Amino acid sequence: MRSEPAARATSDLHSFQLAQPYATDGVVRLAFTINTDAGESPQPAGSAWYVAMKIPDPAPATTFHYRAVHMAWPGLTPIFESYTPGANSSGGIDGRFVTPGTTRVAETSSSYASPFNKVVIVVKASDLGLSPGDSISGFVSGVSQSSDPAHIGAGATALYDQMPDSLAFTGAYTVRSNQSCSPEGPPVAVLQAVPNTGCAPVSVSFDGSQSYDPDGDAIASYTFSFGDGTAAVTQSSPTTTHTYASGGSYSATLQVKCSRDAVSSKTAQAMVSVASPPPAPVISAPASARPNQTGLTASVASHGGSRYNWSVSNGTITAGQGTSRITFTAGAKGSVTLSVTEISAAGCVSPAGTSTVTIGKK
Repeated sequence: MRSEPAARATSDLHSFQLAQPYATDGVVRLAFTINTDAGESPQPAGSAWYVAMKIPDPAPATTFHYRAVHMAWPGLTPIFESYTPGANSSGGIDGRFVTPGTTRVAETSSSYASPFNKVVIVVKASDLGLSPGDSISGFVSGVSQSSDPAHIGAGATALYDQMPDSLAFTGAYTVRSNQSCSPEGPPVAVLQAVPNTGCAPVSVSFDGSQSYDPDGDAIASYTFSFGDGTAAVTQSSPTTTHTYASGGSYSATLQVKCSRDAVSSKTAQAMVSVASPPPAPVISAPASARPNQTGLTASVASHGGSRYNWSVSNGTITAGQGTSRITFTAGAKGSVTLSVTEISAAGCVSPAGTSTVTIGKK
């Protein structure tokens, strides 16, 4: 049975936390926080508060290695270090023993401040042999007292408290990239529409692939709104198409969301102008004509900028093609069929208007 020293201030462990703060210099750091009861400073020489980690060896190996961090008191001021823990008397690893020559000084942001109920140890991930994507498969934490204050973790070392009580490594953590820990800002939506003008019905291709996140996060979703009363579309792809069935001016918009769920604070906009085709022209023409009669006329309402495409069956256009009024000659017998479409200034083509002229006898 393991005997424990008499309890003292800060020896009661409450909880342990691991965080990965964003670093402006791009160096991945891990912050270990040990929460305790209210304590004191200085602590007894030879005492230490530590966290040990169980780390899988690279695949395909199924073995593990161990790293640890501690706040130790060799004298009146604490030191913060990372190290490789050594085996206890049973051959196991519980973090209290330090392998000589393996200590590395922790970051200066490590702290132990009044009311002395929180130990913060900040170390470079690389000092623990860790890189983004590496996993830690278990933790133990403890408060120890060494018989050799000058070489903490080297002499006889007893435990005041430990987490978990069984000293069985528990919990897990995967090291993230520094970028994934950056302060989150909104992504920026960018939208293009091609074509952005046309005649109804017109199919428009929308492209949001130039949208981006200043923090470097991936764009996870795109929400397209087409401005014509149809439902918005949310999808993972940056491109889509939409058909505008009626003429009008439409404001299409795009909102994007990044992989960390931040939404663009401003929507991107693309204006689409759709022209309506003219209605079918109504032809004014004689109801009948004599065989081979010349000088016949047919006309439709004239609109500025429009042109008119006429065709005549069983007859011949003699003047006016392209205008709203033509002159034509009838055929020898039967009937003449007139057909005309209007092409507006926007290039929109109307349905055909038709009229029939009956050819009588001479």
